[in-house]
Amino acid sequence: MQTQLSSSNILQTLRPITVNTNNIQSSIIKITTIPRTRVIAANYSPPRHVISSEEYKDFLLHLGTYFLLAGDWNAKHTAWGSRLTTPKGRNLLHVMQHNNLNYSSTSEPTYWPADLKKTPDLLDFAITNGISGIYSSIESSLDLESDHSPIIITLSTSPI
Repeated sequence: MQTQLSSSNILQTLRPITVNTNNIQSSIIKITTIPRTRVIAANYSPPRHVISSEEYKDFLLHLGTYFLLAGDWNAKHTAWGSRLTTPKGRNLLHVMQHNNLNYSSTSEPTYWPADLKKTPDLLDFAITNGISGIYSSIESSLDLESDHSPIIITLSTSPI
């Protein structure tokens, strides 16, 4: 399905795309405006798979130069507020640092396990490319309809 919106100086094309591998599942919308294409995507990475730096790099750089990709990464790293660092988190941060990608997180737990032997942790955050942090904000929602707290990301054309 493709939707086009137009005004006097803007042409937008919305194209939904789905990426579904064993390691990364993502719903992607490409928005084409004059002069660039923007990508907004929701991501899920199952916890049982370790993802190599190369696989993260191939996926993230395929999204282009202007994107916002948020969701449940199941990749823990203290850099974005997780209580510990896992191999997935280490590989993901390595790719982000070497490709000038940014992360945005609430710095507080987003995963609330039902199992009392498990500890709440931060698993949900955003990765951006070409979006300055002064034009976005991120906050937690306490709407607990699942074992994850939703994150709310606001984008603006002026500094927030």
